[in-house]
Amino acid sequence: MSTPPVTTESLSALAGEWQRTRDRSRKYRFYFDRVRPAVTSLLAGQIDLRAREGEVYRYDALVLIIGHDVVPGLIIANAIRAGRLLVFHARERGEMVRTRFMPFVEGPAAGGITTVMIDPHDHDRNLSTMREAVSAIAGSGSVLCDITGGKKILGALLGIIAHDLNMDISYIDASSYVDRSSVPNPGAEVLYIHSRGRDTVTPIPVSPSRLWAHFMRGSGELLYSLDTGGAVAKTTRKKLPPSSIRAVGDELDKAGKKINANILAGTHSARELDAIAAVVEKLLLGSGMARALEQEGIGTPGLYVDPELAGIPWEIMLARRFGMALPVLRRFNLDADMSLPAPPAGEDNGILAVFGSGKDIAGFDETAGRMRRCLESLPMKARCVNAESAGSLGVEFASRRYGAIIYFGHAEYSADAQGTGWTCRNGEIFGCDQADILSSSPPAVVISNSCQSARSDPFTRHSMAFHMMKAGVSTYIGTRWFLEFDRSVSFLSGMIESMFERGQPAAASFRATMRAMGKKYGADDIALYNYVYYGN
Repeated sequence: MSTPPVTTESLSALAGEWQRTRDRSRKYRFYFDRVRPAVTSLLAGQIDLRAREGEVYRYDALVLIIGHDVVPGLIIANAIRAGRLLVFHARERGEMVRTRFMPFVEGPAAGGITTVMIDPHDHDRNLSTMREAVSAIAGSGSVLCDITGGKKILGALLGIIAHDLNMDISYIDASSYVDRSSVPNPGAEVLYIHSRGRDTVTPIPVSPSRLWAHFMRGSGELLYSLDTGGAVAKTTRKKLPPSSIRAVGDELDKAGKKINANILAGTHSARELDAIAAVVEKLLLGSGMARALEQEGIGTPGLYVDPELAGIPWEIMLARRFGMALPVLRRFNLDADMSLPAPPAGEDNGILAVFGSGKDIAGFDETAGRMRRCLESLPMKARCVNAESAGSLGVEFASRRYGAIIYFGHAEYSADAQGTGWTCRNGEIFGCDQADILSSSPPAVVISNSCQSARSDPFTRHSMAFHMMKAGVSTYIGTRWFLEFDRSVSFLSGMIESMFERGQPAAASFRATMRAMGKKYGADDIALYNYVYYGN
């Protein structure tokens, strides 16, 4: 009989059983035998996902320090699954390493463990001993040095050595702990990795935070669920009278018009962003969920929204009121109206770049020409077409299956699906009501690098994002407001380089491109709030 996969829910059940155990020896044994492997399995899955997205490396060797407890070292050893393992420990920990650590190491490193004894007091000697041992594996490929275990001075020494040898550094911590103890709440563990050549630390939570927002059409209520570690930490309801729904729409529309004017004038929009954050928090979120976000923290969550709630700029409120890190990936809560078609089969014709109307955009044709040449030089199929009319664009979509579609040009947002979409060169709109043309062969990714291409009115289902994903598109990227030309070029150039030149997945490419734009234009630039990502 196969073992069922570990989920955040099954870990939550294990954690509850562990916390109810009173006998200390049984409690530790239960944690070691049952909880630790579950935590490790979930962390390994998160590491694998981040590695596939290009956020972290796959490591050939791992360096650890074993202190008074082997559990942190075992978790990271079995989650990273490197081919070689170098373990430092004091003499008095030797028996524990032999009996409680080495027999429980799984995967490739199980047959390639090197142990090195260090002195708990002579740190000058330790620095020399550790440097020699770590230097010996420097040629083993990508190396990660974990500084969690052992005394702080030993972690500091290993960190110095890793820095000198250009190796990555990791540390296991937790977002919450068992009351009056230093034991992490199971599922709250976070592995932090600082990778060479990167300015920021990548947090990898065992159970990523998730925030669901659901609109109950029958009662006019908003239902929120916040998951911060494998169990639903808080669920709240917010009753919305019709006047509040209208007020939210009016205030967001007013702020959006001011932001559009600021984008055209080249001025900042901090005041408007703060006003949007206040409207969403006070009129929509409610005090119960606000308290939960303040108490629990949220990091960078998965954000799940109903299509009716796509027009709410949740990210602005979460970032500016609760310190959430940008960017964030959105997902739609799927229902019967969003049943996805079967995965496409047959030939993948690579990339389709669609150049729509660039009327009155200075430098548009020149930039489009450079992008054509860049795409056509890629080591993959790439087809570039002008959107001459809505009909010709529909024929193009119907005749071939593409892995990715990029649109560059004007777009329009209107009160109906027919008038919302890409502006063709003859002035016609390829409306989002025509997105179902893609349903027989949907691309994995659609990048709509155009104004208002992810805009939606609050409490309606009308948006390009909704119609594209309903047609089967896995990832859709667009914008909320007007799009300044230089930023649009920076964004599209970054995505092309990351996704198609370096072969990174869409999510990792989006994160990397947003980081680069933050460095170029400033951490508070409107572009970081303008682009909206739907997908995994």
